[in-house]
Amino acid sequence: MMAETDQVAVAITELAQAWNGGQLDITSPVLDEEILAAEQELGVVFPNSYRTFLQQFGAGNFYYHEIFGLPRDRLWGDVVMMNQLRSRTVPRHYVKVTEEGDDAGFYLDTSRMNAEGECPLVALGPGNETRVVADSFLDFLRQAREGLI
Repeated sequence: MMAETDQVAVAITELAQAWNGGQLDITSPVLDEEILAAEQELGVVFPNSYRTFLQQFGAGNFYYHEIFGLPRDRLWGDVVMMNQLRSRTVPRHYVKVTEEGDDAGFYLDTSRMNAEGECPLVALGPGNETRVVADSFLDFLRQAREGLI
């Protein structure tokens, strides 16, 4: 039986391969040590599906969302930098993984980690309204593929 992490890796790869919105813009895989350093700097533990995304792709554009990660070739899109430079005050356990205009963004709510090592993604709009948009990072990517986010 395939391990849960392997299943997530396959699912993310399939999502990347299914994207037909133009050239897939991804950086490069990230080492576990780099992920641990980013977690330490942000003071959080990343959910398994986001960790798998980083291990496979580093950062990139998926379904018209720039997914912050750990790109080696540029600073823009670096999840640590993007969270340190954010213009609004949010709980420390929120990790912004992508944004939209008008100071809106999508955040991992790392305080709500479940038994599978996943946490919900919340949308935080310009008026500080917060709503859960996906049960996990992988679910977020699936919904983005369907045009639901």
